[in-house]
Amino acid sequence: MSVGLLFVWFGALKLLPGLSPAEDLATRVMSALTAGRVPADLSRPLLAMAEMLIGAGLVTGLLLRLTLVVFFIHLAGTFSALVVLPGEMWDGSVAFPTMAGQYVLKNVVLLAAGLAVAAHLRPDTRSSDDDR
Repeated sequence: MSVGLLFVWFGALKLLPGLSPAEDLATRVMSALTAGRVPADLSRPLLAMAEMLIGAGLVTGLLLRLTLVVFFIHLAGTFSALVVLPGEMWDGSVAFPTMAGQYVLKNVVLLAAGLAVAAHLRPDTRSSDDDR
């Protein structure tokens, strides 16, 4: 529940330009990952909506498997900043993250929370072709 609320909150901040401290970093990473094809004016609301949908899925439990897939893809994009923008993430070596690097690395906690949610999912009970 708390991770979901956090995603809704941080996503909502990205809907209003200038309110999210991660907005610039997130849009630059998105631009780098898409080779500049997705401009900041488009990536910011896309990221905001994705984060808010992830949050809503985690809070309500609706479409939880799909929510977790999007959640893990989102985190992969977040962690890619460590490689895509290394000059901003590291102060000389991997042992010394900058403040921005620390901001990204703290997402390990969110990753652990997502893995905990995924580990407690009930097995898919839909019948397979072998059951017919």
